[in-house]
Amino acid sequence: MTVMRLELSSRAFAVWRRNFLVWRKMALPSILGNLADPMIYLFGLGYGLGGLLPQVEGTSYIAFLAAGTVCASTMNAASFEALYSAFSRLHVQKTWEAIMNAPVSLDDVVAGELLWAATKATLSGAAILLVMALLGFAHGAQALWVLPLIFLTGLAFAALGLCVSAVAPSYDFFMYYFTLFITPMTLLSGVFFPLAQLPAAMQVAAQALPLTHAVALARPLLLGQAPPTVWPHVALLAAIAAIAFVGAVALATAEPLGMFIMGGVFERFPKLKVVFVEPGLGWISWWLFIVDDLQARQGYEFPAIQRPPSHYFRENVFLTFIDEPDAYRHAVERLGVDNIMWSSDYPHPVSSWPNSRAVVSKMFDGIPAADRKKIVSGNAARVWNL
Repeated sequence: MTVMRLELSSRAFAVWRRNFLVWRKMALPSILGNLADPMIYLFGLGYGLGGLLPQVEGTSYIAFLAAGTVCASTMNAASFEALYSAFSRLHVQKTWEAIMNAPVSLDDVVAGELLWAATKATLSGAAILLVMALLGFAHGAQALWVLPLIFLTGLAFAALGLCVSAVAPSYDFFMYYFTLFITPMTLLSGVFFPLAQLPAAMQVAAQALPLTHAVALARPLLLGQAPPTVWPHVALLAAIAAIAFVGAVALATAEPLGMFIMGGVFERFPKLKVVFVEPGLGWISWWLFIVDDLQARQGYEFPAIQRPPSHYFRENVFLTFIDEPDAYRHAVERLGVDNIMWSSDYPHPVSSWPNSRAVVSKMFDGIPAADRKKIVSGNAARVWNL
């Protein structure tokens, strides 16, 4: 099994602080802007449509809608920040590139963006919650538990948004995400009407949507009640946030790798050597297969390069890894034995030290001695001219 090692540190909070300081200059317009849309839905549908409806699940329609509005606005705030704003910092302003000129890893940059998007969603959600409390739609101290729920929901949707930003070629690409994912989820997650109104099959499908679980927790809390179940909803939101974050880091790593290869950098500078440190080997092997297949079998054109993408990888790219049992198989099948370098990662917490020799012996048991020497020391000596 290939394990992707995340290199996270407190420097992620420096990225978060940078984004906060920029946002602080326009905090009031930002919060008011995030308030407008959900308030229009709340008052327009809550009073307009609600006046035509009997009570829904034992409460007025506007009180029923309030919880869904909080969660949907949190989803939108986190998504917009992780999509449009993060994309601008990544591609247009080149902020990520500038930050990584300091001793800050890509993992920390993505983590800082994740935390900031969730924080911004929480600030917006807290403002909406305050308005609802003033209007009498939040009952009792239990409503305060909605605040950590808003942050967790923000983390989940921010992580998903960062995955999309990492692969998006332009701002227009985000319309697919909103049209095909966000909008249907808003309509199918219990925001505007109870899930029981849906056909049975759609009710089951709705349980896979993160917004469904946020609404299921927020609605009883705002009504001053304890949710019937808590931890399954919390666990699913947390799992989505964690899995999508790892995916966002991997995709963000693939983006510069693709720019170097398909963007023609290695075509123009054939002697350039680039080392990607501990990105995980398995997904890169799969990625190389996909891009080669796009060109060879599907006829996809990469105008900036003359040869298959894997050629430039073998000639110009090197990868380090720590403890991956399938490392040698990936090297033989696609990456190249000359392109991977074992690392102890000392002195970080995930380091194999002081058991490095045992780890190496187990990981490379049975492979040719010449290949083992290359991966453990020879390739590094050659790349860095040691």
